[in-house]
Amino acid sequence: MSARDLRPLLLATLGGLCLCGPARAADPAGFGAWPPRWSSPSGSLKLELTGHLQLDARAFDGWSVAGDGGDSLRADETEVRRARVGLEARWERLELELEADLADAEEHLKDAWLGWRLGRGLRLRAGRMKVPVSHEWLTGSKRLDFVERSLPVSAIAPGRDWGVLALARLGRLDAQAGVFAGDGAADASRSGTTVAGRLAWRVARDFELGASGSGGDVAADLPTQADPRPLGLAGDSASGYRFFGRKFVDGHRRRLGLDASLGLGPVTLAGEVLDLREERRGQGALLDDLPAERARGWSASAVWRVLHGPSQGNGPAARTLELGLRLEQLRFDDAGPDAGFAGVGNRARNIRPQSARVLTSGLSWWPRPWLRLLSNLLLERYEDALLAPEPGRSGDYVTLLARLQLALP
Repeated sequence: MSARDLRPLLLATLGGLCLCGPARAADPAGFGAWPPRWSSPSGSLKLELTGHLQLDARAFDGWSVAGDGGDSLRADETEVRRARVGLEARWERLELELEADLADAEEHLKDAWLGWRLGRGLRLRAGRMKVPVSHEWLTGSKRLDFVERSLPVSAIAPGRDWGVLALARLGRLDAQAGVFAGDGAADASRSGTTVAGRLAWRVARDFELGASGSGGDVAADLPTQADPRPLGLAGDSASGYRFFGRKFVDGHRRRLGLDASLGLGPVTLAGEVLDLREERRGQGALLDDLPAERARGWSASAVWRVLHGPSQGNGPAARTLELGLRLEQLRFDDAGPDAGFAGVGNRARNIRPQSARVLTSGLSWWPRPWLRLLSNLLLERYEDALLAPEPGRSGDYVTLLARLQLALP
């Protein structure tokens, strides 16, 4: 969906946000605050509208993101990245969340779940939601510190799917565990029934450690089909260049992850490691078993809140300025011995190792609580120069990213 297609929505959203006044106390008889909230006279039923709009721009300094192969997710210089609108409802012990994205042609429906609060520390949800692997993946897109998610999260973390999820809080320990129909309802590489969970331990007020994982089976297309699809995961750099193509896989897909975050006054440090293993049973040229595919990645970031305006509830404060720095790497290989010819084909026995490393610096500024401006400078480097966007060219590839975000606080 282009910016022109969404022009009426953009103008209406921008006009509404600009005309709104300071947040007022909720009116129990109707909508009396911004963002729009409504409560029944008894206060048992509460409704709240949610949403955010993100307009992205990018520039590639001295290179073309499409490369010779034409593989790119983000070749356009400008785009409406997200146009989310949603509703949150609370009634007694019931919770409801609905969210759609008008700019996502492949996955209009994002979240659609119904929840039950069984007690102070236990909740159940059923419906469509994020599969709980990776702290960064579970962080909403409007609250990310950088324009793009990190490499390992973008490639390895699952998507949204239909299922049931239990959430529990036991002292300083938060737990999530669920069963889902797959690991990404809108993903071409979707697995079958997937079990996933995450544990988070609040060691101290501003120090958290987390561990997560998922497991499910991928069923390959029959080799007798006219055009069988490779269902392995792909590797896309932060600029959008696809440096690792999908492989033919069949069998168990397993994810494991560790994450940590530490707050030191105005500085927040965060790190995450993700590991993927997916089997390739019967996917050789002669329908023989191949060594499992492996993907491993890590990211480390530091965000410094240089300025912080007066607090306004749970939303971001106006006149807040943050500086960020992130280093990340993602590498693909196979679990077999490094013997014989190392190829890049989707049925290669010995997969040629491929990796990308990115250093990102960023600035984030909130002139108003509902308005955010982000800019990122990316330096990307590829392990194998022959598989880089411009084959044979080593060194850094420079990308500039910018985002205008309008959001209901």
